[in-house]
Amino acid sequence: MKPRKIFIYQLLPRLLGNTQANNIQNGTLEENGCGKFNDITGKFLNQLKKGGYSHVWLIGVLAHASTTDYTQYGIPREYPEIIKGNAGSPYAVRDVYDVDPDLAMNVNGRMREFEA
Repeated sequence: MKPRKIFIYQLLPRLLGNTQANNIQNGTLEENGCGKFNDITGKFLNQLKKGGYSHVWLIGVLAHASTTDYTQYGIPREYPEIIKGNAGSPYAVRDVYDVDPDLAMNVNGRMREFEA
């Protein structure tokens, strides 16, 4: 049997489902928006499958440095000197054992949202 070819779709969740058309330099999360884990729906995944994709590679999911204040959830503030803009870079990972709270509808339930 001939092996099946692999076609990978690279997905940055903070762009998928973001309805804000703004691209304000150093804009806030509210101004520029952010996609959420909940935007990765079965319908979307089925569209990828119909398009011939066999795998999804999630990027920018690990918790990264940003100026968003999540101290009320026990997440410490970052040093502003290491943050690119306000949203930060999804490649500036601050915790490989956590997912980024900006991508969750419920910050405390972010891992459950990611796993769903």
